[in-house]
Amino acid sequence: MIVAPNPVKSENVKLMLSDAAAYMIKAGKALLVFYPELIYFTCMAHALNRLAELVRAEYPSVNNLVNNGKNVFLKAPLRVEFYKEMAPGLPLPPEAVITRWGTWLNAALFYADNFVKIKESFLSLDADSIALRSCKESILESNIFEDLAFIKAHFFMLAKAITELETAQLSLNDSLKLGLNEKVFYLAILDTNK
Repeated sequence: MIVAPNPVKSENVKLMLSDAAAYMIKAGKALLVFYPELIYFTCMAHALNRLAELVRAEYPSVNNLVNNGKNVFLKAPLRVEFYKEMAPGLPLPPEAVITRWGTWLNAALFYADNFVKIKESFLSLDADSIALRSCKESILESNIFEDLAFIKAHFFMLAKAITELETAQLSLNDSLKLGLNEKVFYLAILDTNK
């Protein structure tokens, strides 16, 4: 029985690139038996997304604000109109789509940049929805502004880097010039090795 018509020589297999899923890491380690020169490398976009997920988990009040902020305006044209009067020129808060990498961070950065106007708008609205009540609770928490400022100061580059790494035309050389410091890469690698 022939498994492969043109078998690959084990010394020619040098690199394995995959996401950071535990089963892929385990498979990479198991393949070392057959391919001793194999180097396992985690896709940096996956690693940075996992790091962004850790940031989201560390800030539950910001997460609550981001998750409910967009829902405040869904099917509520009067609230949208009021928001546009309170904050002219300011777009509605962006939606964080968990399956789209970096969108949660982009939404958190939006709230950090526009916190005062958003706070005024949300607190002026009548809390007749669960999402709005939840947003008001988050906005009134004593540490929410500091948390948003911290996220903006230390993690602003993650969303941009994830977006750029998803670009098919980005060369390896260009991906290394994204402006991420060694500490971020170290944290991303630590997280993927769990």
